[in-house]
This record gives sequence, structure tokens and C-alpha cells, in this order.
Amino acid sequence: MKGVPVRAGEPFVPNERKREELSITRRELEVLELIAQGMSNREIAGKLYVSENTVKTQSSRVFDKLGAKRRTQAVQLGKEFGVLP
Repeated sequence: MKGVPVRAGEPFVPNERKREELSITRRELEVLELIAQGMSNREIAGKLYVSENTVKTQSSRVFDKLGAKRRTQAVQLGKEFGVLP
């Protein structure tokens, strides 16, 4: 199921139902959003005030839930599922 297309000038509204179906927590989504912005695990850890190990764990969990093997694939799938803009 694809996300709803966004018209130019309209804000992105994440597909909360799909996020819940995938059991992606809000924190895991936050990590995925930061990955999509190109941030490293170290940068994400600093921004979220957590350890790099915590970021790695949350990344791994969201990758599993999306069925992704790599960061780029996770971002692509997040967009396809409508949980990322």
C-alpha cells in the first residue's frame, strides 16, 4: 500500500495506520527520519541524546520491520509505505 501523494505546497502527513501495522514505534520512526536526512549513527545519537548502541538497536529493529537490509533500502521502503515524505 503506497502513501497518499503530496501536492506541491502541502505538508506531508505520515500514514499512521501503516506505521502501526508495521509496529514501528515513534522513536524508531524518528531514527528512520534522521537516517533519511543522511545523518550517521553518531550524529543521530547526539541529536537524540542516546548512545550509538541505542541508535544501532533502533535502526536494526526498524529495518527488520520494513524488511530492509540497508539504510538506503529502509528509507526507500519508508517512503513507499508512506511513513516518510
